[in-house]
Amino acid sequence: MQVKLQKAFLQGEIDIIISKSYAHRLLIMASLADTPTKIMGRSEAKDVIQTVNCLNSLGANIIDTPDGYIVNPIVEKIGGVCNAGESGSTLRFLLPVVAALGTNCLFTAEGRLGQRPMKDLIECLKIGGVSVSDNAPYKVSGKLHSGDYVIRGDISSQYITGLLLALPTLDGDSKIIIENNIASSGYLDITLECIEQFGVDIKKMPYGFFVKGGQKYTSPKVVIVEGDWSNAAFFLASGALNGNIKVNGLNINSKQGDKEIFNIMKDMGADIRYENNSVQVQRSNLTHVEIDADSIPDLVPIISVLAACAKGNSKIKNIERLRLKESDRITSTMHMLDILGIQNKYLGSLNISGGDIAGGKVDAYNDHRIVMAASVAALKAEGIVEIAQAEAVNKSYPNFFEEYKRLGGKIDVTY
Repeated sequence: MQVKLQKAFLQGEIDIIISKSYAHRLLIMASLADTPTKIMGRSEAKDVIQTVNCLNSLGANIIDTPDGYIVNPIVEKIGGVCNAGESGSTLRFLLPVVAALGTNCLFTAEGRLGQRPMKDLIECLKIGGVSVSDNAPYKVSGKLHSGDYVIRGDISSQYITGLLLALPTLDGDSKIIIENNIASSGYLDITLECIEQFGVDIKKMPYGFFVKGGQKYTSPKVVIVEGDWSNAAFFLASGALNGNIKVNGLNINSKQGDKEIFNIMKDMGADIRYENNSVQVQRSNLTHVEIDADSIPDLVPIISVLAACAKGNSKIKNIERLRLKESDRITSTMHMLDILGIQNKYLGSLNISGGDIAGGKVDAYNDHRIVMAASVAALKAEGIVEIAQAEAVNKSYPNFFEEYKRLGGKIDVTY
């Protein structure tokens, strides 16, 4: 799919989609729980669909409803083939869970997922008594046992979340001993918040986490999935660059690290306000910013667009892990900026000089966040912005272009 976009003013309200970070975790815990759970909030994101399909393959019975899901938990452990698609969360969360269940399973992967780091998690599971293939497709067999699990924290917090989900269900107590600093630690806060809702107790310790064994996920009967700050960021940025937009369904006290977009935009001089779970933002004159993106890597593409339209020179630090995302996101972001006529260079940090947005043909590198970031940049472009592989938005926000157009975006789509 290719889209062509022109300068436009976006105006109106949008009800933001649910957080896929919460959705993944809640669906998994509900599938491990004692009784059925009603999850309020439904997602069309491909990543979430992959998690639902994998859980059903493992023996859960997840029923789509107009307002969410009814999750009937796993009773008979099935196993078989689970397609994780391009979802790192699905794969890294469910590998330890399957190992704890003691079922045989083959995880297939699509896109770049099979090339993304898995070694440390796999080695950890092997030490726990499980047989796991070193490369995709990942064949898992055997049953995980309790004990001490040493894992690096600076590769992906998803490794740790997978262990946190799995270890409470084992017979004995376990420790997660974390080496190096934790990357994107805010995602672990989301994990612990969800785990607490299902009645499981995990203790933070100086070394990492102590996990008491023999616990059972207890269904809270009904859980509500909050709105997604990561995807809201694109429409909030749209308002600041060339619009007047109200985004509904956002919790300013959320555990989501990407809520930091609110403070970043405020620091850049955006006219942005929060009230009653909604954020209002309108066209503003932005100034340069210097940020540490270690805990908010998913925001880098859209922050880069904000910086491109801001006065002065901006710097985004600690982004090397972006090379391991759906694309090499340093390369894809810099390519996007190059095509749009924005001076940028990478010298350990991404340095961006604000200027005028030109038109051009952007290669999305099959990365949903590059597609959306380039679409936002088009709102200020002097020429037409063309984006190839625009269907990549389906990974997290399938109706992004529908909402973009409804708010006033000028877009032509060809298949």
